[in-house]
Amino acid sequence: MGARSVIRGSGRTEGGNEGIVTPHRHAGVFMIAKGRDCTILTKNLVPGKALYNEERLSVQNEDGTEVEYRVWDPFRSDLAAAVEGCVYAIEISEKSGRELVNMAKTRPNVIPVIEDARNPAKYKMLAMILALNASFFLKTRGHFSLIINADIHHLTMQPEEVYSNERKKLLEDELRPSEQVTLEPYAYA
Repeated sequence: MGARSVIRGSGRTEGGNEGIVTPHRHAGVFMIAKGRDCTILTKNLVPGKALYNEERLSVQNEDGTEVEYRVWDPFRSDLAAAVEGCVYAIEISEKSGRELVNMAKTRPNVIPVIEDARNPAKYKMLAMILALNASFFLKTRGHFSLIINADIHHLTMQPEEVYSNERKKLLEDELRPSEQVTLEPYAYA
């Protein structure tokens, strides 16, 4: 079910300020469609603030309530992680790391890791942390998301082999993947 909404501010819809905001198949994610253009949105947890200079849309629903959405660019973000509600954000630079930690203070769904993404051996325990946290906090029939960059995880293995091995590890921890999605053409090096 979509709700007709009036959008104030700069949006990605062309030729007017109205669009239809509809729920995505993942809870908490929305789409706005105008003609053939579709944009992914999530409700802004901290209205009035942008994290990475992303676009924000203020939408007035039919009932008069106003909601601010963040616009997600699939070329700049691993949206799948945000869709499931938790992002492990990895940053190496000291200055950017401080900014990440400060941002994470207001966003409980962001877990900052200050480390070099090119050296996952230093933080490879994150998959184990996912399994451990899931055993304590994941609701029955709850969902999780794991993003794997095969080129970074294992330089000597083919991507399909990396994905297969990681899937087996998840199953060993009684985490059953329901879907595997390739992020191409949005994947970046």
